[in-house]
Amino acid sequence: MIYKFLRLLANIAIRVFYGKIEVSGLDNLPQDGPLLIASNHPNGFLEPIIMACIFPRPLHFLVRGDVFRKRWLRPILVNTNQIPIFRFKDGFKALRKNDSSLQITNEKLDDDAAVLIFIEGGTKAVKKLRPFQKGLSRMAVTYLDSAKSTKPLQIQPVCINFVSPSTLRSRVSLNLGKPFKANAYFQNEET
Repeated sequence: MIYKFLRLLANIAIRVFYGKIEVSGLDNLPQDGPLLIASNHPNGFLEPIIMACIFPRPLHFLVRGDVFRKRWLRPILVNTNQIPIFRFKDGFKALRKNDSSLQITNEKLDDDAAVLIFIEGGTKAVKKLRPFQKGLSRMAVTYLDSAKSTKPLQIQPVCINFVSPSTLRSRVSLNLGKPFKANAYFQNEET
């Protein structure tokens, strides 16, 4: 309920703020089945909001685990489909919580959800593409090893770019490539 309400508000806000949101390849997005959406993260904040508004399926988001430390914020995060992921700089104790986050992600994928992961692993506003981290492959392998579903896991590549993310009436481009079956890469199966 909170997700749908905030999605409606965010949709109005981004369409008022940005002059143009150019979307290409939206027809490539699988409409059902387990899906990992792999995206760059050039702004550090706006990408998941824009994708949640543009994509026809509800999204689940892997987010920095440290934001879950604020007790008052936790219920909002959980009710907007956010799953914590802890980083090395959060400490070893926090890193152990990632097993629980992987389990939650697997359960969502078993229920045919779409889970968004930012493959660069950072949240800083950077205009250039940064090296990919191992999170996407770890998510895919963990899911394929424990999947209850017989449906193939698909990975959807996405690229988002801003002309000037904080400038009123600026442009955003969102490009979706062709999805591919993770099984072919991680289990040597045919696509």
